[in-house]
Amino acid sequence: MQIILDNAGKKFGNQWIFRNFDYTFESGIHTSVIGKNGSGKSTLLKVISGYSNLTEGNIKYLFDEPKQSLSKLYSFISIVSPHQQLIEEFTLSELLIFHYKLKPSSYNYNNIIELLGLQSNAKKPIKDYSSGMKQRVKLGLALFSDSKLLLLDEPCTNLDKEGRGWYKIYLEQTSHNRTVIVFSNNNEEETFSCERSISL
Repeated sequence: MQIILDNAGKKFGNQWIFRNFDYTFESGIHTSVIGKNGSGKSTLLKVISGYSNLTEGNIKYLFDEPKQSLSKLYSFISIVSPHQQLIEEFTLSELLIFHYKLKPSSYNYNNIIELLGLQSNAKKPIKDYSSGMKQRVKLGLALFSDSKLLLLDEPCTNLDKEGRGWYKIYLEQTSHNRTVIVFSNNNEEETFSCERSISL
């Protein structure tokens, strides 16, 4: 899945977050978007994901498969973000069943729980999970989906050394032939797989 931004600009009120932005995120390529807090990384993610419209310019999506409908864009994208909310009343098992009805996965639920390393916590409500466990769940929902585009906003947030190692292993294993965009403050552990990089 290829994303083309042409003279893209986004502003809130009278303040431009970014402007005159031209870039093509190539299909199957891992790209990092580097910038400090407040540089516009999260806003760009929202634009690419379709959650926010550009103020000026254009964004185009080119699908690898012919005859795909832009109206189904949501099903092609998985997002991990610090602002992302999990349904905390659900157990992990319930959350997986609910999530993968919306975004199909080639994995079965029990296999995903095992890959997450959370077998002993599968029947606990998400609200009882630590911040690191919740982040691993967020990553798992994205990585183990069949989505063609992964948007990862500071994916190592709240992860300890073991969790960061887990992220590296499973991003490598699940991201072949997927377009991956990592939004980061220049954390090499987050952007290790990226072949290209741009700065905001």
